Amino acid sequence: MVSQDGDHTAFFLVTYENGKRSRRGIGRNRQLVKELAHKAYLEELERRLKSNIALLEAACRKSLATDPQAVLQSMPRNFAIFSESTLLTGRSAQGRWPRPSRDPEVTPAAASLDTGDLSPEEWGALPYCENTGYLESKLHLSSRGVACRSKSEAAILEKYDSLGLPYHYDEVVAINGYRISPDVIWARADGKLIYHEHFGLNSEGYNSRRLWKLGLYECAGIREGDNLICTYDSSDGTLNMRLVEAQILDRCGA
Repeated sequence: MVSQDGDHTAFFLVTYENGKRSRRGIGRNRQLVKELAHKAYLEELERRLKSNIALLEAACRKSLATDPQAVLQSMPRNFAIFSESTLLTGRSAQGRWPRPSRDPEVTPAAASLDTGDLSPEEWGALPYCENTGYLESKLHLSSRGVACRSKSEAAILEKYDSLGLPYHYDEVVAINGYRISPDVIWARADGKLIYHEHFGLNSEGYNSRRLWKLGLYECAGIREGDNLICTYDSSDGTLNMRLVEAQILDRCGA
């Protein structure tokens, strides 16, 4: 117990024995006063923590999921006219080629080696099935507004745009019952399709997936040095766009 009389502060220890209240001054016992003051501090801290815990528990029960898919699903239906990428990034595609399709009725096509009866421009304008996995990681926008998963992929798309080559980015294609997504498929002037895979990671699991993917391409007649370009980030994570451009130009007339 603390008593204030003007500028004088008195400290008392109150005890109860046999139902009787007893009070004695402890102002001279400074250590005991300090310990009792610390006890009062801990009691107040405990009270506040219990209050905060109760508030947090109540907030958690009322909290809403903030992952992109949960937010998109809760939005009004009239926003469905926009692509998920547009809603996530606030930007839309501009330029020659349309956005890839996320319409569930657009099913993945079988991997093809050419544009068939279509011109490269007509092929480039076709709607295609985009890989919609991990859309939240497509944070890097090219100048045309294409949302990419890495800065390297965005830089590569910039190169295709500057060269005026029609391409599909992250299209899902079917090979032997598997669905895979080449980073880029682009059309040469003669209608031949060139596949471009860019590999940015260097881990055991990633390399195993890379070798499996290359083997699957081989089954479909897609081979490095012919209609497949493979580019890589350097060991320090940088990208040499001069090498990338050289490989693209080499395939343009091969």
